[in-house]
Amino acid sequence: MRLAPGSHHVLVRWSRAEGNRFRITLARADGDVADLTSTAPPALAGARAAATCDLGQPCVAAPAWKDRADLRAAAAAMLEEDPFDALAAWLLARAAMGDDRAVSRAAVDRAVTLSANGAPALALRAQQLLHDPEVPDRIARARALADLGEAVRKDPLLLRARLTAAALERDSERYDDAAQDLDRAEAVLREQKAPPSARMLVARARLLDARGNSAGARARAEEALGAVAGRCDTLQLLLDLSRRGGSLSDQARYGEALLGCPDGVSAAAQVARTRGDLARAERLLRLAAAQRPAQPGRLEQLAEVQSARKELAGAVASIRGASALAPRSAEPLRRLANALELLGDAKAAAEARNAALRLAPGDLQVRQQIALDEGRRLLSWSNRDGAALVKASKEAPPGASAVRLLDFGAVQMFPDGGGVERVHTVARVFDKKGITKFGEAQLPADVQVVRLRTLKADGRVLEPESIPEKEGVSLPGLEPGDAVETDYLRGIAPRGPEMPGYSLGAFFFRDDETPMGESTYEARTPAPPEVDAHNLQLPQDALTRDADGFRFRYSARDVKPLQPEPHQVPESEVMPWVQLGTGSGQRELMRSLADWALLRTRPGSATAELAKRSAGAGVEDTARKIYASVAQAVRGRSTGSEFQSSASHILAQGRGNRLVVLKAALASAWIPSHIVFARTFLSDPSPYRFPRGDVFGYAVLRIDLPGGPAWVDPSYRLAPFNELPAFLRGQDGWVVPEPGEEAVYLRLPQTLPDERDGRSLQLSLSLDAEGLATGTGRDEHHGFEAASLKDALERLDGEQRKQAVESMLGRGLRGVALESLATEREAEIGGTATLVYGVRVQLGRRDGTQLFVPASLVPSRLARRWLQTAERQVTLLIDSPEVLTQRAAIALPPSWSPRSLPKPVSIATPFGAYSWSARAEAGKLVIEEMLSIPQQRVKPDRYAAFAAFARDVDLAQSQELVVGP
Repeated sequence: MRLAPGSHHVLVRWSRAEGNRFRITLARADGDVADLTSTAPPALAGARAAATCDLGQPCVAAPAWKDRADLRAAAAAMLEEDPFDALAAWLLARAAMGDDRAVSRAAVDRAVTLSANGAPALALRAQQLLHDPEVPDRIARARALADLGEAVRKDPLLLRARLTAAALERDSERYDDAAQDLDRAEAVLREQKAPPSARMLVARARLLDARGNSAGARARAEEALGAVAGRCDTLQLLLDLSRRGGSLSDQARYGEALLGCPDGVSAAAQVARTRGDLARAERLLRLAAAQRPAQPGRLEQLAEVQSARKELAGAVASIRGASALAPRSAEPLRRLANALELLGDAKAAAEARNAALRLAPGDLQVRQQIALDEGRRLLSWSNRDGAALVKASKEAPPGASAVRLLDFGAVQMFPDGGGVERVHTVARVFDKKGITKFGEAQLPADVQVVRLRTLKADGRVLEPESIPEKEGVSLPGLEPGDAVETDYLRGIAPRGPEMPGYSLGAFFFRDDETPMGESTYEARTPAPPEVDAHNLQLPQDALTRDADGFRFRYSARDVKPLQPEPHQVPESEVMPWVQLGTGSGQRELMRSLADWALLRTRPGSATAELAKRSAGAGVEDTARKIYASVAQAVRGRSTGSEFQSSASHILAQGRGNRLVVLKAALASAWIPSHIVFARTFLSDPSPYRFPRGDVFGYAVLRIDLPGGPAWVDPSYRLAPFNELPAFLRGQDGWVVPEPGEEAVYLRLPQTLPDERDGRSLQLSLSLDAEGLATGTGRDEHHGFEAASLKDALERLDGEQRKQAVESMLGRGLRGVALESLATEREAEIGGTATLVYGVRVQLGRRDGTQLFVPASLVPSRLARRWLQTAERQVTLLIDSPEVLTQRAAIALPPSWSPRSLPKPVSIATPFGAYSWSARAEAGKLVIEEMLSIPQQRVKPDRYAAFAAFARDVDLAQSQELVVGP
C-alpha cells in the first residue's frame, strides 16, 4: 500500500489467538529503514475492565468497537435472514475462527451440517481442529486428516486440502501416504492440463528432504522458484538445503534473494557471517535491528559481530540497547560485562555483573566472577583437605564395603536472596560392592565441579575424562583401598514472588548402608534462619551470630548406618535431618499450586457437553452422574496429583487424571468443588516448617454440595462416591484455594456414611472320603478393595483371572483347580465386587480311616508377611488395614463327623483382633473366622508384642481338624 504524507491511525484487531502481546510492523517495499515516526506514548497505563463472568469461568469480552465491514456481523445477518444458508454459516465460522473458540466450534459444526458435509466445510473444520487448543495435537491431526481426505474425495479440485494433508502426513513421518496425496494432486493438475503449482513443487521438495533426498529436494525447489520467482518459503528452503550440502556461493545467492522477505535480512546476515563477511553482516544486522526495534535478540546478534570486528564500543552500545529493551533479563547484562571487560573498563564490567546478579541471584557463574573480581573465593570457609582425610583414615569398620570419611554440606545465603550450596564427600572403598556404589558419580546437571577424582592408596590422583552425553562420570582406576572425592558448587535461586523467603534442602546425618566418619552441615545467612530439626537434639550453640550474620553448624561423628528393614517407615521419619529457611510455608505452596492446577481444570466445550449429558434431578444426583460419566470417558488408573494435561485433552485422549476432568465438568454444571492435597498414612506424620510438595502429595476432590461435602478419590475408575481410601482417613490436608480464596488446612474425615471395608469369603464344599473337595466360593470385596479388584479385572482376560484366583487360593490349599469363574457388579461404580467360582481342591490329608482338614482354608500367614526379622530397629509400617471374614461350610461324607473339635479362639490386642470357631451342623463342618488388623505403626519396643499376636493367629489357623466315620 502507499501512504500519503501526514498522520495516519492504525486500528489493531487483537485476539487471544495472537498471544499476550502484539507488534506492528510497517516495512518499506525496498527493504530500507522505514521513514515513519511513531506518536504513540512510550508507556501505556490501564486497568482491567470488569469481567463479564465469574472468577474461574471462561468468557469472551464484548468487542471494544464495531467495524462497519465486519464479516462476522454480515454472516450473522445473513443467517438471521436464512437460517439454512450454508455459505453464511461457512463465512461465520471463518470469521470467528481464532477469535472466539466456542462460537467457532459451533459455527463450523453448523456449516458442516448445512452443507451436508460439503468439501469446503470439511476443510474448514480440519483447519479449526488443528488450531483448537482443547484438542491434543495427535488427535487433532488424525481428525483433520480424516476431514481432509473426505473433502478431497468430494471435491478433487480442492488441492489445498491435499497439500495440507500431505504436510500433516510428512510431519508424522508417514512419507508414503504423503507421496500418494501429492501424486493424486499432480494427477488432477494433469487432467486439468495445468502445470504443477509452486506450492505443489515446494511440498514435493519438503517431502524429498524429509526422506533424505537433498538433491531431489533442491531440484524441485529450483523448479518451484522458476515457476514463481521470489517466493519466500521456496528461497528459505533452498537456503536451508544449501547450508547442509550446497556451496557458499549458493548460500550467498539465496540469502541475498531473501532480503525482501519477512526476517530475510537476518537470514542474509547469518549467511554473510558464515562466509566471513563481517562488515556486510554488521550492516544487515543493523538493518534487521532497525526493522524490529523491540527485539533485543537482534541487538545481541549485532553486538557479537561488532565484537568479532573489534568494534567494542559499538558492541557495548548495542548490548546497552538490548538491556534497555529487556530490563528484567540478566542475559544482556552478562554480555555487557564481558564486552566492557574486553574494552578494558573493569569497573563498569563489575557494575554490570552486579546488576545482572541482582536480576538473577541464583547465577553461580556471575557470582563467582564477582567474587574473583573482589579477590576472594566463594565459600572459602568451607574448604576441607580430602587427601589429608584419606591419609588419616582408620581401618575399615567391620563388615563395611565403604566408609564416608567426610559428608559435608555447606550453604551461604546472600542478602539478594540467592545462595551457593557446596557438597563435599570423601568415601573410601574396601571391596567390589563399595566400588559399585561409589565408582560412578551422578552429578546434577547445574553444578560446577570443584573436585572429582580418585585418590589412590599410593598417593596418586586420577581425574576422570568428560564424555559427552554420558549421564554419570566413571572414576578411573578405582580399586579396594582407594578413595573417591566429590566436591561441587550449586547456585540457589530465590523462589518466585508468590513464595517469599527460602528453604534449603534437607540434610541427613545418617546413611542406610554406609558408615560415616564425619557428617557436618554448616550454613551462613545474613538474617537468622528458622531451623526445622527432626530425630536429633541440637545443642544450644548450633545457631550463633558472627560478624557477617548468622552461622548454623552441626556435626555428627562415627555414625553407624541404619540398615533398611522390611516394611519400614519412610527414612525422614527415623533418620536425623535438619532443614533451614525463612518465609513461606505449606500455605503459600498451596496458593502457588493453585495457579497452575486450577488452570488445568478450567471448563471447556467438552466438559460442558459432558455436564449437559449428565444432568440429574438435583445437585447431588447431577454430581453423581457426572462422576459416573467421567469414569466411563477416562479409562485406566489415574494419578490425582498429575496436572500436566488439561481437562479437554484428557477427555479427548480417554486417559489421564480423572480428577482434572471431574472438577472441570462440575464447574460446567455450576457445582463448586475444591482440590485437596492430603498427607497419606504412609508419609511421615511429623509437622514440617517449610513447604514440601512430597508430603502433601495425594490429591482428592471435595464436592461442595448443599447438604454437605462429598469426598471422591477418582484414582480407581470405579471407586465409590463419597468414600476415601483408608490411608487418607483422618489425615492432614490442604484445600487448594479457588480465585479469591485462601488455602485452608483441614483434617480429612475419619468416617463417611455407608463406608465399608474389607473382604468376605464364603466357601461351600463337599468332601469325599479321599479328601477331595468340590464346591463353590463367593469372594466379596467392599469399598476401595472392591475398586482395586475391578481395576485389576479390567486388565485381565478370562484365563489370567482364573490363574490369579487359583494363585490366591493356592497359598493355603493344595491342588487347587478352578472349574468356573464369574464376577458380579464388575462394571458398577462403587459398591461391592464379587468373584464367584467353582473349585476343586485336595482339602483333606488322609490318615487311615480319618481325614485331617485345615482349620483355615485361606490362612493369613501373618508371621511370613510381617515378621521377617527377629527384632527391629526401625518402626514397622502396616500400610493398609486388613479386614477378612471367612465362612466355610464343608459337607462331610455320609455318616462322617468331626472328632473333638478345638475350642473357639478369640484374640483381642491393640494390634488387631482374631476369632475362630468350628462346629458340626446338619452333616457339615462349619468353620468361621474373622481377622481385623488396622493400618498402624509398630514401634521397635512393641514389635515383640505384635509378633506374639501374629504368631497366635498363625497358630490358630495352622490347626488341623479331624473328621472320620
